[in-house]
Amino acid sequence: MNVTRKDATPKTAAHWLELHTALDLKNAVSIGDSPSYEPRMSCVGHPVAMGNAKQGTKERAGIALGTKSDITSEAAHVVILEPSLRRVDEFIHISGRMRRIALQSALGGMSLSTVGMIVAACGLITPVVGAIAQECIDVFAVLNALRAAQEPGEKSHKL
Repeated sequence: MNVTRKDATPKTAAHWLELHTALDLKNAVSIGDSPSYEPRMSCVGHPVAMGNAKQGTKERAGIALGTKSDITSEAAHVVILEPSLRRVDEFIHISGRMRRIALQSALGGMSLSTVGMIVAACGLITPVVGAIAQECIDVFAVLNALRAAQEPGEKSHKL
């Protein structure tokens, strides 16, 4: 038996949990398969649409679960072609790690380039040295971004 307030909705329940617990909705997962779940799915960080959900629900979800016969690659940001929730946590962690690595590469490269431009503007290096330094910065940014291809915790092989 469920006991709820008559004016309660899935979205108000999610907000109530956030107010009365340590739950941060940006880190929460909401799973649904019908338009009635969409308000709650819209207020969490990781909405998941089940394979039997309507196409519109899948399109608004960040992650969609299903099989090849009932889901398309255009449905969500991540499509899991298994009818199980096992991989959802894994994909959330992978996407967070990839975002951190991309930000490190982009911001690190831009910061080093800015320092190089300031040094060059002060006349401390020649244009040729500045161009070579910029290419080295670009190579380091790309090499850093390649870390995303490694498994977390995997050590690179030493030559």
